[in-house]
Amino acid sequence: GRLGGAVQSQAKHTNWFNPVLWILIDKAMCKADWSASAALHILQCNYEKLFKQLDWSILWKWKEKTKKNWKEGTLQKVKDQHTLTGTGQTGILIKYPDIVKEIKQSLQDFHTFGLPVNVVMGRSLMLTIINKHQPSLLSVEFCCSE
Repeated sequence: GRLGGAVQSQAKHTNWFNPVLWILIDKAMCKADWSASAALHILQCNYEKLFKQLDWSILWKWKEKTKKNWKEGTLQKVKDQHTLTGTGQTGILIKYPDIVKEIKQSLQDFHTFGLPVNVVMGRSLMLTIINKHQPSLLSVEFCCSE
Protein backbone atom coordinates (compact mmCIF):
# COMPACT_ATOMS: atom_id res chain seq x y z
CA GLY A 1 0.00 0.00 0.00
CA ARG A 2 0.93 3.65 0.15
CA LEU A 3 2.47 3.24 3.59
CA GLY A 4 4.60 0.22 2.65
CA GLY A 5 2.23 -2.45 4.01
CA ALA A 6 0.68 -5.45 2.32
CA VAL A 7 -1.52 -4.56 -0.62
CA GLN A 8 -5.04 -5.98 -0.39
CA SER A 9 -7.10 -6.44 -3.51
CA GLN A 10 -9.69 -8.66 -5.13
CA ALA A 11 -8.35 -12.10 -6.06
CA LYS A 12 -7.83 -12.79 -9.74
CA HIS A 13 -8.04 -16.55 -9.24
CA THR A 14 -9.96 -18.37 -6.53
CA ASN A 15 -8.95 -21.82 -5.39
CA TRP A 16 -12.45 -23.32 -5.13
CA PHE A 17 -10.84 -26.61 -4.06
CA ASN A 18 -9.63 -25.03 -0.81
CA PRO A 19 -11.11 -27.18 2.00
CA VAL A 20 -12.96 -24.25 3.56
CA LEU A 21 -14.70 -23.37 0.30
CA TRP A 22 -15.08 -26.93 -0.96
CA ILE A 23 -17.07 -28.05 2.10
CA LEU A 24 -19.59 -25.28 1.43
CA ILE A 25 -19.74 -26.09 -2.30
CA ASP A 26 -20.24 -29.81 -1.66
CA LYS A 27 -23.00 -29.22 0.90
CA ALA A 28 -24.77 -26.78 -1.42
CA MET A 29 -24.71 -29.28 -4.31
CA CYS A 30 -26.19 -31.99 -2.10
CA LYS A 31 -28.84 -29.62 -0.75
CA ALA A 32 -29.69 -28.52 -4.30
CA ASP A 33 -30.04 -32.15 -5.44
CA TRP A 34 -27.02 -31.69 -7.74
CA SER A 35 -28.44 -28.76 -9.67
CA ALA A 36 -25.52 -26.44 -10.42
CA SER A 37 -27.68 -23.31 -10.73
CA ALA A 38 -29.61 -24.09 -7.53
CA ALA A 39 -26.37 -24.78 -5.65
CA LEU A 40 -24.92 -21.49 -6.86
CA HIS A 41 -28.05 -19.69 -5.66
CA ILE A 42 -27.65 -21.27 -2.20
CA LEU A 43 -23.97 -20.34 -2.04
CA GLN A 44 -24.47 -16.76 -3.19
CA CYS A 45 -27.43 -16.20 -0.85
CA ASN A 46 -25.58 -17.55 2.19
CA TYR A 47 -22.03 -16.39 1.38
CA GLU A 48 -22.42 -13.56 -1.10
CA LYS A 49 -18.88 -12.17 -0.94
CA LEU A 50 -17.17 -15.55 -0.98
CA PHE A 51 -18.98 -16.89 -4.03
CA LYS A 52 -19.79 -13.79 -6.08
CA GLN A 53 -17.12 -14.80 -8.66
CA LEU A 54 -18.36 -18.41 -8.99
CA ASP A 55 -20.49 -19.28 -12.03
CA TRP A 56 -22.98 -22.17 -12.28
CA SER A 57 -21.17 -23.50 -15.37
CA ILE A 58 -18.08 -24.22 -13.27
CA LEU A 59 -20.13 -26.31 -10.85
CA TRP A 60 -21.76 -28.04 -13.80
CA LYS A 61 -18.35 -28.79 -15.34
CA TRP A 62 -17.15 -30.45 -12.10
CA LYS A 63 -20.05 -32.89 -11.68
CA GLU A 64 -20.94 -36.17 -13.36
CA LYS A 65 -23.59 -35.57 -15.98
CA THR A 66 -25.51 -38.82 -15.40
CA LYS A 67 -24.95 -39.30 -11.66
CA LYS A 68 -25.24 -37.20 -8.53
CA ASN A 69 -21.54 -37.14 -7.90
CA TRP A 70 -18.36 -35.22 -8.61
CA LYS A 71 -16.14 -36.19 -11.53
CA GLU A 72 -13.04 -38.18 -10.65
CA GLY A 73 -10.82 -35.33 -11.86
CA THR A 74 -12.68 -32.89 -9.63
CA LEU A 75 -12.17 -35.13 -6.60
CA GLN A 76 -8.46 -35.35 -7.44
CA LYS A 77 -8.26 -31.55 -7.53
CA VAL A 78 -9.95 -31.43 -4.14
CA LYS A 79 -7.37 -33.88 -2.83
CA ASP A 80 -4.56 -31.72 -4.27
CA GLN A 81 -6.24 -28.50 -3.08
CA HIS A 82 -3.00 -26.60 -2.52
CA THR A 83 -2.52 -25.95 -6.26
CA LEU A 84 -4.36 -22.96 -7.69
CA THR A 85 -6.67 -24.16 -10.41
CA GLY A 86 -5.19 -23.97 -13.88
CA THR A 87 -2.19 -21.86 -12.92
CA GLY A 88 0.35 -24.40 -11.71
CA GLN A 89 1.05 -22.02 -8.82
CA THR A 90 1.03 -22.97 -5.18
CA GLY A 91 0.20 -20.76 -2.25
CA ILE A 92 2.95 -18.81 -0.56
CA LEU A 93 2.46 -20.83 2.63
CA ILE A 94 3.10 -24.23 1.02
CA LYS A 95 6.70 -24.05 2.30
CA TYR A 96 5.51 -23.29 5.84
CA PRO A 97 3.35 -26.21 7.02
CA ASP A 98 3.64 -25.16 10.67
CA ILE A 99 2.09 -21.77 9.88
CA VAL A 100 -0.70 -23.46 7.90
CA LYS A 101 -1.29 -25.86 10.79
CA GLU A 102 -1.54 -22.99 13.30
CA ILE A 103 -3.95 -21.06 11.05
CA LYS A 104 -6.16 -24.12 10.60
CA GLN A 105 -6.10 -24.90 14.32
CA SER A 106 -7.00 -21.31 15.22
CA LEU A 107 -9.93 -21.33 12.79
CA GLN A 108 -11.09 -24.68 14.17
CA ASP A 109 -10.82 -23.32 17.71
CA PHE A 110 -13.04 -20.37 16.77
CA HIS A 111 -15.58 -22.83 15.39
CA THR A 112 -15.37 -25.06 18.48
CA PHE A 113 -16.09 -22.09 20.72
CA GLY A 114 -19.03 -21.08 18.54
CA LEU A 115 -17.44 -17.90 17.21
CA PRO A 116 -18.44 -16.94 13.67
CA VAL A 117 -15.57 -16.44 11.25
CA ASN A 118 -16.01 -14.15 8.27
CA VAL A 119 -13.52 -13.19 5.55
CA VAL A 120 -12.24 -10.14 7.44
CA MET A 121 -11.64 -12.11 10.64
CA GLY A 122 -10.02 -15.00 8.77
CA ARG A 123 -7.73 -12.66 6.84
CA SER A 124 -6.76 -10.80 10.02
CA LEU A 125 -5.98 -14.07 11.80
CA MET A 126 -3.84 -15.27 8.90
CA LEU A 127 -1.92 -12.00 8.64
CA THR A 128 -1.28 -12.00 12.40
CA ILE A 129 0.06 -15.57 12.41
CA ILE A 130 2.18 -14.99 9.29
CA ASN A 131 3.58 -11.77 10.78
CA LYS A 132 4.41 -13.60 14.01
CA HIS A 133 6.37 -16.43 12.33
CA GLN A 134 7.56 -15.10 8.94
CA PRO A 135 7.13 -11.32 8.70
CA SER A 136 9.32 -11.27 5.58
CA LEU A 137 6.42 -12.92 3.68
CA LEU A 138 4.39 -9.73 4.12
CA SER A 139 6.47 -7.75 1.67
CA VAL A 140 5.21 -5.03 -0.63
CA GLU A 141 4.59 -7.67 -3.34
CA PHE A 142 2.37 -9.76 -1.04
CA CYS A 143 -1.36 -9.62 -1.79
CA CYS A 144 -3.82 -10.93 0.76
CA SER A 145 -7.10 -11.11 -1.12
CA GLU A 146 -10.51 -12.62 -0.49
